[in-house]
Amino acid sequence: MKPPVTYAQWSDCLDRLIDGTLQTSELPILDSGKIEWSKGSAERFASRFADAYDKVLKQCASRLQKNLSLGANNEFDIVKALTVARRTLTFLFQISLLKPVPEDLRNYLQEAVNKYAKQAQSSLEQSAKSDRSGRLASLLKNNSLLNFNKEAVLPPTDSSTSKDSQKTENIKPQRRILL
Repeated sequence: MKPPVTYAQWSDCLDRLIDGTLQTSELPILDSGKIEWSKGSAERFASRFADAYDKVLKQCASRLQKNLSLGANNEFDIVKALTVARRTLTFLFQISLLKPVPEDLRNYLQEAVNKYAKQAQSSLEQSAKSDRSGRLASLLKNNSLLNFNKEAVLPPTDSSTSKDSQKTENIKPQRRILL
């Protein structure tokens, strides 16, 4: 995959985002992409990007609700549903950090993810109050959806890993003293 440059290439990437076929490993490629910000294309691109982002957020919400209802009595399934949702939120947050995304669109996207995570976590905690044992509240607290942005760091690009490997080649091995 080549870094997207045209509106059509970015549109294909956004379609893949909606379909769920865009991988985290492809984010560095998207990060090195560019887009021309002419008057007409900028508005279309921002609108298309925000629409795709919102669709994926809605898919995440419905998947979380479905997974929680299917595994309502099983702690493992609840944790798994929360983890899958948090990974999706992390992925979306990483997308908002892409260099070609302008600052105002980036802020909107990050605000949308933060807002959803806060609302979903709050709603889950409210429903957990009816659980007398407190296990559900404990699971929700320990597997909070709000922790997604702590994990959201873009994977290193190929150029940065090659620089790191060059630095380590210049370092001479030291003696190891075993006692």
